[in-house]
Order: sequence, then C-alpha cells, then structure tokens
Amino acid sequence: MKAKKAIVNFAAVSLLCAIPTIGLQFVGKAADAVNRSVTFTSTLNAEKSPVLLAQQLYGDIFDKWARLGGERSPLGNPTTDERPAAKGGRYNDFQHGFIYWRPNQGAYAVYGEIGKKWNSIGRERSAVGYPISDERSAANGGRYNQFEFGFIYWHPSRGAYAVYGDIAKKWDSMGREKSSLGYPISDELPSGSAGNRVSHFERGSIYWNKSGKITVSN
Repeated sequence: MKAKKAIVNFAAVSLLCAIPTIGLQFVGKAADAVNRSVTFTSTLNAEKSPVLLAQQLYGDIFDKWARLGGERSPLGNPTTDERPAAKGGRYNDFQHGFIYWRPNQGAYAVYGEIGKKWNSIGRERSAVGYPISDERSAANGGRYNQFEFGFIYWHPSRGAYAVYGDIAKKWDSMGREKSSLGYPISDELPSGSAGNRVSHFERGSIYWNKSGKITVSN
C-alpha cells in the first residue's frame, strides 16, 4: 500500500505528514470558534484486511486534541464519533484515552494508566466525576488528573489509584503526594463497620466513618 498524506485544516493551520501503514484523510472546517470540525478517515492494515473507520471531532474536543498534538499526542487517533455523556457532557474515545467536555467546565484529556483506571471505575459516572484538568506532572516522577470530586494519581512503581470525597479533601489539605502520607497505594475501600471507608497511602491511611469523622493514621 502506498503512503498517503494526512491533511488537517483547523483554525487556519494545515498539517501535512506521510504515514506508510495507515491511510488517513482529514477534512476540516474552521468558520469560527463554534463551527470547528474534522472528519477522520483511516484504513488500518489495508494490505491484509481492509477496514474503513471514520470518526468526527467537533468544537472544543477537536481543539483540545489539536493542541495536544493531534494523532501524535498521547491520545493517538480517534476511535469514535463525538457522543453524549452524563449530565449534558460530550466525549470522544481515542486509541489511548478520552477527551470529555462539559458546559462551564471545558474539555480535558484523560489517557494512559490514569485513563484505564478512570474507565474501570465508570468514567464520568464514577465517584470522581468529570475531569477538570488534563494530565499533569506530580512529585517523584508521578502523574495525575484532577476530577470534580477527587484525583487519580499514578506513579511508575505504585500504579494508578483514585482518591475522592472527604478523604480526598483531607489528603489535599495535607499536601497530597508531597504530604507525610505520600502517594495512594489503594482505591477507597470498605473499613470495619458497614459504611466506613479508607484509602491507603505509602506511609499511612485516611479513614472516614459514617458520622463524617476523618482520621489520619501514619
């Protein structure tokens, strides 16, 4: 299969690149900040098994993907059209993650191991809710995303874990991964009596009980 060119037109920017194994065609229009869109068409492994995939990106989700580097970003290429999400949101799936948008919050990318964790707990319908940041660097080589109701932190030697609710508020007030507790090493878990909860960290734990009391053990 001959190499084909991939062209994306958005916000008066044109990108041109040659891709030998994936045939891509982008057609974009940027009339204004509201009417931006791109149609992504890819033929994967066309020499062995021709499969035509076409996905569309729009508006703020498209802008976010483009700013992160488009198909060269950590997200990779889109794998779905834009779809509705909970509570009036919108999203696109990508090869390695997601971009979610919600009115008054904007569009944010969640990918890699943090994206896998968020997906496993229910994405925007989970206890952490919608993302309110892109992935950011953390202390000692870690990474994190902030969400409406908490955080997902990842460290290369610890993995990715979610911290949310009142436990997250306490951890945040202490300095998060830079606190005496360090990085999370568990998701939130049941603890003792029914309804009580705990999150474990590198050097201690935060407990929450049904009366709302928070206890730090380290």
